[in-house]
Amino acid sequence: MKRFLKWFLLVAAIGITIVVGYLYLSPDKNINGLYLVPSDAFYILESDDPISDWKTMSESDVWTFLKQHPEFKDITDDANYLDQLIQDNNFLFKLFGSRKFILSAHQTRPADYDFLFAIDLKRTAKAGILYNTLEKTLKSGGYKVTFRKYGDYELLESMDNMKDVLTMCKIENFLVCSYTPSLVEKSIDEWGKSADKLARDIYFQDVYKRVKTKGIGRLYIQYSRIDEMMKCYMSEPNDLINGLSTSLRFTALDLKSEGDFWRVDGYSNINEGTKSYLRALMRSGTSKHLSSDILPNRTAYYLSFNFSSMDKFYNELNEVFKQDQKAYADFQKSQKRLENLLGISVQDQLLSWISDEVTVAQMRSNDYTQRQDNLVVCLHSNDIGKARKELNKVAQQVKRRTPAKFKRIEYRNYEIQYLDIKGFFRTFFGKAFEKLEKPYFTIIGDYVVFSNSPLTLIGVIEDYENFRTLSLDPAYKRFLENGSSSSSLTLYISPKNTYPLMTKYANSETRKSLAKSKMYFEGFEGLALQLTPKGDLIDTKAYLHRTVETTAQPELVEKVMVEKYQDYAVVAIDTQFAVELIEDGIFKKYFPDGQHLRIEADMKNGELHGRYTEFYLNGKEHITGKYKRGKKTGTWKTYDLSGDVIEKERY
Repeated sequence: MKRFLKWFLLVAAIGITIVVGYLYLSPDKNINGLYLVPSDAFYILESDDPISDWKTMSESDVWTFLKQHPEFKDITDDANYLDQLIQDNNFLFKLFGSRKFILSAHQTRPADYDFLFAIDLKRTAKAGILYNTLEKTLKSGGYKVTFRKYGDYELLESMDNMKDVLTMCKIENFLVCSYTPSLVEKSIDEWGKSADKLARDIYFQDVYKRVKTKGIGRLYIQYSRIDEMMKCYMSEPNDLINGLSTSLRFTALDLKSEGDFWRVDGYSNINEGTKSYLRALMRSGTSKHLSSDILPNRTAYYLSFNFSSMDKFYNELNEVFKQDQKAYADFQKSQKRLENLLGISVQDQLLSWISDEVTVAQMRSNDYTQRQDNLVVCLHSNDIGKARKELNKVAQQVKRRTPAKFKRIEYRNYEIQYLDIKGFFRTFFGKAFEKLEKPYFTIIGDYVVFSNSPLTLIGVIEDYENFRTLSLDPAYKRFLENGSSSSSLTLYISPKNTYPLMTKYANSETRKSLAKSKMYFEGFEGLALQLTPKGDLIDTKAYLHRTVETTAQPELVEKVMVEKYQDYAVVAIDTQFAVELIEDGIFKKYFPDGQHLRIEADMKNGELHGRYTEFYLNGKEHITGKYKRGKKTGTWKTYDLSGDVIEKERY
């Protein structure tokens, strides 16, 4: 970015000189500047009026906030200088006029990339006059200027006192520049091609022709190069990024800046030659994303798959996988393995009651889920009675046919059960769902909600019962005002809720770095991406919204029926109890007055194991005994109020 602004300042100065001295001399033929962009571009940024667009962006609330970040210091200094330069030379920049500006990013070495810049000179001087003007202008500014040939083109190279070399070349009506000389040479080669130009790619043209030009610029993304770009930021491959790079071809977006709100609108196209869940999804219709009605307002992110019906999505998924014999065989094998293990029909018991929405979400912790992953999957059903009936069948099969211990918990009239259905979610919905392996589930409203821990489900129940849902969150409501209520895929991120998750899993060094950025997470209330099929393309929208200051009253929090003792959490239910321990420890339960101990028991691996004691209200022992792996063992004694043994039982 710093090099971009440094280059922008230099070219602006050069442009002013050209305007004043030579602008209206003999014109050259005009070409489309995108034909000069080498085919290996990660992305391309295009503007028809860079000066005006820069002013619009730099005056936005989003940019004003972002440039306060310490990491943006150099960029901020350059940006402020550019703002002042434009302000002081407003007349000259008006003469500079509206002219096309193109920036493209390219890999220059295994873990690095650089930019190529091109600016339309419109009616400008011949190359000789231009270079003469550039040479004089640059030398007067203290730059060292040299020339060299590349094929039929002459390249001008200027070096500043930091020994950074900017290479420039006039190609038809464009001045092409880069701090990496090979990129300018690639641009010359691209222009010399008779075919295979990036800008002439039929898939690029599909999205390029459809994108609007009403904002502050346009962004084009080439997904076949995304993996290479991510190597500049990540040491390990990312499956989700890899999935994008194979599922999509190009995206073209119109960028808009509206004060405290940035948005992009445009189109993407699917790579029809690959198998992907996204491809099946985009062929399965749309529906409303309503899981926010039950998700807590502490949700960090959710990814929602929406389709006209589960049958439609399942059929399209089958068709996609059939194009790859091995993938299709693996897909069928995963289903059969689950059916044979549990003695069920995946179609009847697990898919038939799902209607039109599947959502995976992760939440920040609250006081009673500190040690949980807080991950949930929500499946929408139009027949929740059928869902309950079929899932009960699966639960019974799990109990009979697998060694997993069956657990059933009643909490606030919500029944929480356990299912050992390893691999189900990944098989049908992809890698984004793979962390949910052996889930507990409950039913909330019209959704069956799965999680790796019953404590996480209890947290969701508590938030739902106390009206602390995402759909009631003011920040989320603002997203709905700007977004679409129906789509095929929606990704929503709450930066303020994401920050605690990032620090939770980061090492000490990363946490220190994140701490410097905390205010910037809290400064943005929402980031969202929505994909919706539109003909043979995908309508693509993304949003970034600054946090709106409010005077909202603190929310009323009802006491949760989860007790914590010595950092060990248990779920207590009246005189009987079911437990889900995070670690070994001691379970304690008190009488309703909250002062007198009623039960004290040793726990191990989530089961009663060791001594067990029940007390009278006066503190004397009522029942004593021992458990071994959840079962009573040895001699159990019952005492009267005076302390005498009134009953013994051997186990």
